[in-house]
Amino acid sequence: MLYSPVSIPLLHGQAGILDELLLFGAPLLVVIIILVVASRRARKNVKPRERAPQDTTADPPGSPKV
Repeated sequence: MLYSPVSIPLLHGQAGILDELLLFGAPLLVVIIILVVASRRARKNVKPRERAPQDTTADPPGSPKV
C-alpha cells in the first residue's frame, strides 16, 4: 500500500531524524539567514554618527537641581 501524507500524516519522529531536520531545522535555518542578511544590509546603509562634544561644566541630564 502506498503512503499518502494527506490521508495519514506521519507522527512526530516516525520517519527518523530526517523529518525533524526538514520540518524544524530547515525553517529555522532560513529565518537565521534572512536575519543575518537584513542586519548586514541595514549596517551597510547607515551613515556613521559623529560624536557630539560633551560639555563637562553642565550637569548630566536627570541630576537633581540643588
